[in-house]
Amino acid sequence: VVSHTSKQDARSELLLAEWKTERGPITQLLFLNGGRQFLAMEGRRVIRLWNTRTTKSKYRLPVLPADTLLSNSFSADNKRFLTTSFKTMRIHLWETETGKKKLTFLHPREVVEAAISPDGTRVISAGYDDVRMWDATTGQEIMHGDTQSAYAVAYSHRGKFAASGGVDQTAYL
Repeated sequence: VVSHTSKQDARSELLLAEWKTERGPITQLLFLNGGRQFLAMEGRRVIRLWNTRTTKSKYRLPVLPADTLLSNSFSADNKRFLTTSFKTMRIHLWETETGKKKLTFLHPREVVEAAISPDGTRVISAGYDDVRMWDATTGQEIMHGDTQSAYAVAYSHRGKFAASGGVDQTAYL
């Protein structure tokens, strides 16, 4: 048996829900809590937390610097997430459930990326000067590495290792 389905019908069969934004195109999406919620970056100025079951927005973060990016990193319990701002050289730690800013880390140079450890106790950041590690409860810098510009940072699944890489074509563990 051959079935003929128009493109619109095929799309509607796959489409589960739609969310409309108010602040420009959606430039980043991150799922959390087993897919029950997602964060959406709207036009690089607003972050909104959406509930995938109710299709309602739980909160909308205030207008952010134009170069703000969601970091693709949550604490393992999904209670906190990071944003980075290249030009303002800041990393912000947010409470996922409330949208409240918990801490701000000031990197000495432009911030390229940041990651939070799975247990939520440490933040690592990559910038144009080096890699820095921060205490996620106090905001204090714990250490910095003497590397050239770093572009990428990550924690291992259990948080035992942190890695970085950048312009010097080397990955560090």
